Amino acid sequence: MPYVFQTPLHMDDAEERARILREAIADIEMQLGDRDRRGLDGERLDGEDYFAWRKRARIALRMKQAELGFIKGWVKSRREAASEAWLARYASAPNACEVLLRNMVNLVGALIAEHRYTLSDDERGLMGAARLLQGHYSPVTVITGSAVIESFAPTGSFDYAH
Repeated sequence: MPYVFQTPLHMDDAEERARILREAIADIEMQLGDRDRRGLDGERLDGEDYFAWRKRARIALRMKQAELGFIKGWVKSRREAASEAWLARYASAPNACEVLLRNMVNLVGALIAEHRYTLSDDERGLMGAARLLQGHYSPVTVITGSAVIESFAPTGSFDYAH
């Protein structure tokens, strides 16, 4: 029976749901590891009750794992789309490397200045676009202040028309 899950509203919603699901999965796995399962009355469950409880817990675990997989897939597709949008914006320009490098340096500078370690969807798109260009460019390490980022320099002929 296929599961149907609610699509996240935005990246922050997806990340929060994924965090909650990871915690719930860990909790269920911990409970499943306890062979001395107690009922609401504090008494140890007999064999039949224990296996009925275990079956329900395993079903709940599978549902949470399936939802987490759905959320991860949604996040991955959103990140790929953002990366491709950045790449489409700049890959056809003759100075694509310079533009992406300048934007990446600005992003790292902003992250350092703002003391933040999370990226917006647009910022993730920028980083992903740089990764997509990796097939046509080789890594070049750039040091800006106290941060080191990796950008890309041409490795040979690259058809900017694509």
